Amino acid sequence: MPDLAIDIMTRATEPAARCLLVMDDTGCRRRLTDALSQTRARFRAIDVAATEDSAARRLASGDYGVCFVSARLCGRDGWLPEAIRAAQPCPPAIIVGMAAPAMAAANHDQIVDYLGADEIEPLLLDRALRHVLERVRDRERLAQVESELRLTMVQLGEKNGLLNLALDNARNGICLFDTDERLIVCNQTYLDMYGFSSQRVCPGVSIEEILRYSIEIGNYDPPDRDAALASRMQQFRTPGTTSYEQKLKDGRTISVTHRPLNDGRSVSTCEDVTAFDRREKQHVQEAQTVALAMLDKEARANFLSNLSHEFLTPLNHIGGFAQALAAGTYGDVGNERQLAVLNDIAKSAGGLEAQVLRLLSLEGFVQHKLNLANDTIDLRSLVSQEIDKAGEQIFARDIKLVRQLPNDDAVVHGDRQKLGIALGEVISNAVKFSDVGGTIRFGLSRPSQNRLRITVTDKGQGIQPECLEEIFKPFGQLEGPYCRDQGGVGIGLILVRAIVDAHGGEITVESEFGRGTAVHIDLPVDAPSAET
Repeated sequence: MPDLAIDIMTRATEPAARCLLVMDDTGCRRRLTDALSQTRARFRAIDVAATEDSAARRLASGDYGVCFVSARLCGRDGWLPEAIRAAQPCPPAIIVGMAAPAMAAANHDQIVDYLGADEIEPLLLDRALRHVLERVRDRERLAQVESELRLTMVQLGEKNGLLNLALDNARNGICLFDTDERLIVCNQTYLDMYGFSSQRVCPGVSIEEILRYSIEIGNYDPPDRDAALASRMQQFRTPGTTSYEQKLKDGRTISVTHRPLNDGRSVSTCEDVTAFDRREKQHVQEAQTVALAMLDKEARANFLSNLSHEFLTPLNHIGGFAQALAAGTYGDVGNERQLAVLNDIAKSAGGLEAQVLRLLSLEGFVQHKLNLANDTIDLRSLVSQEIDKAGEQIFARDIKLVRQLPNDDAVVHGDRQKLGIALGEVISNAVKFSDVGGTIRFGLSRPSQNRLRITVTDKGQGIQPECLEEIFKPFGQLEGPYCRDQGGVGIGLILVRAIVDAHGGEITVESEFGRGTAVHIDLPVDAPSAET
């Protein structure tokens, strides 16, 4: 038996456990006792019961890790004897006897394995006892998961209540729509703003039905009805964020902003701006911008701390449980479709978790909290390391790699981990925006005596000249369906620039639209100053 199995067997039947033999056949009992003494199991005691009643009494008074039950004492349906089955606690049972294989179909929860009369030997007993251990551990894990799921459901219920409270107390009307243009949720402010009934405007109703209901209750003058409906539907289906003003029949002006989300859903916010003329509204926006710029750094830090706790903890639970379910930890998955859904949940949770971590890292860099280690870094090794990390992504897109890494000395001083993060972001972008089957080149050069340059070149779609500066703006992404399909929230390259700048280096991007992009990272050979 392999070492791992020996370790499992030792822990499965540690000396604190007792074993009960429930059988009236003296010969079978003797052979089983002899065989058990030759296994890797070690019991504190091996007790014997010849009848159901005596077995029940022993089970009630002793702490048994497993019991062996003669098949002759079991019913034809394969169930354990009633007196044993009703005992509390009843340990996992192994059925012994010629009739045991036929009884296996009963699949009673307490029956873990069976052995024929000719199978009473040490190796087969080890296998059966290992099944006992697996059953016990499965029960313990299931109980733990059920407890954690109950706690998570309570926490989600509390958060949902807080979300509803926040929505209903928001100053502006808010409504969220699904990919089929149907309402998911809206707040009371939205209903009150238009005089809507919650019976008519409720989850599942389409945006067109809501607009026609608004016309029906007289929110628009007759000449404006068709134009209002057409404008709102055009806004709803226009890619990107759009805003326009609705003129209602009662003289109010409602400013409506519609934002499509990356997952196909969309959100609309409605603000009653009747009391503001355009100049006053501009002044208010300018004052808000100044106020936001002057927010206390400590308040921002507290917000990000809460973000870390309130988002990352549930995401860890969601991703972990989805992976465990997909792996069959708690039982077989019903079908391939369910397995695919579980894998998608785990993948999405992991992606969102990564984006939150990147956002937290970026905030730390912006607030000058970046403390750099002073490592001696071989850039050839660093490039190879980050290529290996992106191996799965590279393989999935069938990317060909060309490494032009000379054997000359290529050592710099700085923080190896943070430079690895920066280089990893550049490689990830190169892979994402390369065509399937494309080529990525990696180069190392020395533009000056005191500087080394890493170059990553892809043959992807490239960037238009007027968009080059946009890629270094926080939370900015280039427009276009291909870019949006690649995901992300637009903080990758600003994170790279922050790390490279902290090392006293420079990042530059050269790109030709339709032909590809080259990213150059120049780093000083000497370590960055301690003040960084």
